[in-house]
Amino acid sequence: MTSSFSNHLFFVYPIALFEFGPKDIVPIETIISVDFITVGLSVCALELAVHKKINFGQIFLSQLKNPALIGLFLGIMIFFFQIHLPLSVNRLVNFICDAGTPCALIAMGVLLSYQTDKTQIKLSIVITLLKILIFPLILFIILHLIDYDLNISRTTMMVAAAPIGAMGLVFASIYNVTTDAVVRSGIISYILALLSIPFVGNIIP
Repeated sequence: MTSSFSNHLFFVYPIALFEFGPKDIVPIETIISVDFITVGLSVCALELAVHKKINFGQIFLSQLKNPALIGLFLGIMIFFFQIHLPLSVNRLVNFICDAGTPCALIAMGVLLSYQTDKTQIKLSIVITLLKILIFPLILFIILHLIDYDLNISRTTMMVAAAPIGAMGLVFASIYNVTTDAVVRSGIISYILALLSIPFVGNIIP
């Protein structure tokens, strides 16, 4: 699950916006919106895996408290009804958004200070290879087979080559799963993404 989530919102989106402009980042915005739904489905899958007795009503109610889905719903309502929020609310939302990445980095730094074993290190390497190498390669093959214009799909390829997102770390903490591999794969994938994102963004014709 960790290798399936990209840090597209705080990592790829600003880079693509600066490099290509607003009109070429619609695929990234679409992926971000769809990911809110996939996060909800992932939570449902985790609830089914954790609890021996399946309670679909409880799972449905838990999604009503899912911050990602709540944020998506509120954003859609504000957009369609053209609701103008007060300046103070906009500043608060921007402050919370800006605080997301530093808080995640602080948490990862604290967890990195703990000792781990070779199994977790090997697992972190596997997660990183899946996210930075295998997934972009699979996407490239699919695009090539359907004869899709790679020039148009560069931003989508950038998302595929992005480092892992923080959702894996969040889920691991909530469901009492060892976070060692998640944290280390996050650090490694961030370093490798400094090469993979410019590669797929600029070298692909």
